[in-house]
This record gives sequence, C-alpha cells and structure tokens, in this order.
Amino acid sequence: KPEPQPRNPKPNARRRRRRRRPRARAAARAAQMRPMEAHARNGGHAADSNSNGLAGLIGGVQELRRRAEARDASGGNGSADDASEEALLEMAQRVQALCREKRELATVIKEKELSHLETVRAYEIRVAELEAENAQLWSKVEEMQRHAASGGAPSASATAAA
Repeated sequence: KPEPQPRNPKPNARRRRRRRRPRARAAARAAQMRPMEAHARNGGHAADSNSNGLAGLIGGVQELRRRAEARDASGGNGSADDASEEALLEMAQRVQALCREKRELATVIKEKELSHLETVRAYEIRVAELEAENAQLWSKVEEMQRHAASGGAPSASATAAA
C-alpha cells in the first residue's frame, strides 16, 4: 500500500516575490527615456543606458537636428539656449565623424587580420608539405641503412634518392 503524499501545511501561502533592485529600475526607466532627456537628467553627461553611449549621442544629434529645423521653420530668435544647442550640434557632428573613422579603422583592421590569417594558412600548408617530404626522406634513409646492414647492394630507389 503506497504511503499518502504529505499535505501542504500552508496551501494558501503566497510565494515571496523578489524585489527589483533600485538601480535596475532606474536603468529600465533610463532606457525608456528619449536620449536628450537622459542626457539632461545625467547632468549633461552622455552616460546613459547604452553600453558605449555613442548610440545615445547619435540619438541626441537627431533630436537636436529636429529642434534646429523647427527653430528655423518658426524663425526662432538667437537665445542662449539656441547657442548651447548649436554647440551641442557641432559636438555631436564631431562625434559622428569619430564614429565614421572608428568604423573605417575597424574595416582596415579586419582586412589586415584576414590577410594575416591567409599568410598563416599558407605557412601551415607549407609546413605540412615539408613534414611529408621529411617523412619520405627518412623512410628512404632507413631503407638504405637496412640494405647496408644486410650487406646487400643499395636498391635503385635508394640510390636515386641519394
């Protein structure tokens, strides 16, 4: 006769929920914010939820361009805020140029790496060929030594190799 299963002593007890860490909540909130809002909330620093911050800066550039186009369309006046936006726009354009250079350098590095790998493969093939040739020569040497030890004349293939 099988033993009855033990009854759950607290069937209505709820499981404990883990609380999310405050930092995780803040990071999730920052990821949902628009890039310029994250930029302003971080005290003007570009550090946001993105891993390298470049995507946030590029998003900021797009936001600044939209603002500049809206200002130009409305015939905006030259306030200090506009001047700071212009400075930010110039800085963002420099960041984009640096990103472009980074991509170009990454391409050059990748090409050099591929070239190096091709050279290494060619050397590996050559080493394999030389090892095979070396093994053939050693087998011929052993054959010649066997013939010399037996006192017989060396075979035609052994003399041809010598």
